[in-house]
Amino acid sequence: MIIKALLPCKDHISHYRITKFRQLLTAYQLEAEVHMLDKSTLFIFDYTFSDGSHSYIYHWQDEAGRLRCRWDNAPHYPHISTHPYHKETPGSLEECLPMNLNKVAEEIREGMSRFNP
Repeated sequence: MIIKALLPCKDHISHYRITKFRQLLTAYQLEAEVHMLDKSTLFIFDYTFSDGSHSYIYHWQDEAGRLRCRWDNAPHYPHISTHPYHKETPGSLEECLPMNLNKVAEEIREGMSRFNP
C-alpha cells in the first residue's frame, strides 16, 4: 500500500520506515517516515476507522526540521472554507481538498523543483 502510494515521488526517495501499522478488519493505523534524497522527511500519520472516516497528517520538513508543507484534516481552522481540510506552508494557511498519500506524493514530486532547483 505505502509503496504504491509513493510511486509519484519514487525518484526522490532514499528510504522509508514504517514506525507503526495496525489493522483490525477495515480500520487501520499507519505511521511512517519517508526520507528523501535531499535529506527532507515526510512524516505520515494516516488512520482509517471502522466507520469509514479518515484522519491524517502528512508533514514534510527539510533537513533542519523546518516545515515545507503539512496537509491535515484536524478541525482546528473552522474559518477555512474547506474545513477541516487544510494545507500549511511556512507563513501560510491554505484551503485544501481532502488528501491521501498518493496526492501528497504527487505534490512532493512537483515541489522538489522549488526546493532543489
